[in-house]
Order: sequence, then structure tokens, then C-alpha cells
Amino acid sequence: MTTITNTKPAGPVTPAGRRDPRAVWRRRLRSLRGTAGRLVIVVALGAVLEWAVASGRISQVQLPRPTDMLRALVEGLLDGHYLRLLGVTLAETGVAFTAAAVVGTTLGYLLWRRPILGRAYEPALYALASAPIVLLYPVLLVVFGRNPVAVTVLGFLAGLLPVLITTFQAFQRLNPTYLKVARVMRLTDRQAFLRVLLPAAMPSVVVGLRLGLTFTLLNVLGMEYLAGIGGVGSEISLAYTRLRSDEMYGALVLSIALSVAFLLLLNRLTERVMRR
Repeated sequence: MTTITNTKPAGPVTPAGRRDPRAVWRRRLRSLRGTAGRLVIVVALGAVLEWAVASGRISQVQLPRPTDMLRALVEGLLDGHYLRLLGVTLAETGVAFTAAAVVGTTLGYLLWRRPILGRAYEPALYALASAPIVLLYPVLLVVFGRNPVAVTVLGFLAGLLPVLITTFQAFQRLNPTYLKVARVMRLTDRQAFLRVLLPAAMPSVVVGLRLGLTFTLLNVLGMEYLAGIGGVGSEISLAYTRLRSDEMYGALVLSIALSVAFLLLLNRLTERVMRR
């Protein structure tokens, strides 16, 4: 004798393939609360620094008031000076990162596809990745001259190694079942790469792209500062030389805002890839 029992679902039922809108709103609310908390901490720290500098506890030669930093930043944005510098830095970073992403993912896949090459060059890649690439800037200045091309090449070299190594490791960690599936489906090498291998390795590849963009931006700003050419980094160096601390910190705030914007964009991209 078969008995049938009626059981109620433990939670709200949503159509297949759709997310619970209440869960989405709860996640967004938690994100907004975290952002608001970080903003409160930044504002509180700014207020403490404003009081310390205004009261003379901290010399304005060493650190200007936060209101002076913001004033210099706003003035530079309104007259278009900082926007031009930001455009140069974005162009250098964009070209360098795009080249590093394309070349790095391609070489990483080829090293995995040809195991003899992977075993031969893997130790050298790890050794190069631990070296400070920014120290190559004098060589690049001699080869390419004192122009944005040298900055772009340094950014490319800095972002290439993280992307290449992470892509190589991502394909190394692939489950062999994926290769068997591609063979059973009789896919060509190109079809297997685009339809099976790349989607499976994409989460780890995106992590490498995040690292590559971070290293690219840091080295672009660093060489701009050291060589005094390019965009935002060169403005920081020039203001430091002229002892204009308000302008220097204003440009520094701009570079920090640029870095945060890139990280937020990459976090959003990573979340989308992980969900898929």
C-alpha cells in the first residue's frame, strides 16, 4: 500500500531560472550598508585630519587640509586640466591592459596546449613575476624615448605575466572530463576551445585579468611619477617638485578614485562571470 503525503515547500517558490526578487533586494541592501559604512569612516577620518591641520597639530607643509585637497581637485576638474591628465592615463592603461589580456591569455593557452613548452618556461615565468618590473623604466626610456609609448610598454609588461600565469594554471586545473566531452562531440580544436575549455576556465582567467589590470594601472602611475611623463602620475610628481601639497594630494585622490573605479568594475565583471 502506497501512502501519499503532502509536503509544503520550505521557502517561496519562484519560476524556474528566475531569482527571488526579495533575495536580490536583501543583497543590494547589504551592499549599500557596507558602502555607507565605508563612506562614514572616510568622512570621519577627513574630519579628524581637518581638525588636526587647522589646529596646528599637523603642519600644512606636510599635509594640507582635506578641504584644500578637495578644492584643488574640483578646480582641476572644472578647468579640464585633470580631465586631460585622466584621459592620458586611461588611454595608456587601456592599451596596455588590452594587449596584456590578449597576448597573456593566448600564450597561457599555448603553454598548456604544448606541455613541453609549459614545463620549460614555467619556472622562468614565476621568477619574472616576482621581479619589480617598474625598474625597467630607464631601459624603456632609452629604447622608446620620453613619451607615453614607454609608459604603455611598461604597463603591458607588468600586466602580461599575471594574466599569462593565471591562464596557464586555469587550463592546467581543468577537469579531464571536459576534454573527453569535446572528443565525444567530435569538436575541432577551435570549437573545443570556444565552447568547452574557455567557459570552464573563465572564472580563473577573470581573476588573472583582475590582477593584470591592477598591476598595469599601478605601474603606469608609477612610471608617470618617476619619469614625469603621461597623465595623473606626472602631475603628482610636478606638484611635489613645486611644493604644492594641495595639488599633489588632489591628484593623489584622483588616482585613488581611478583605482577604486577599476576595482569596482572588475568586481562586477567577476560576479557576472561566476554566476554564469
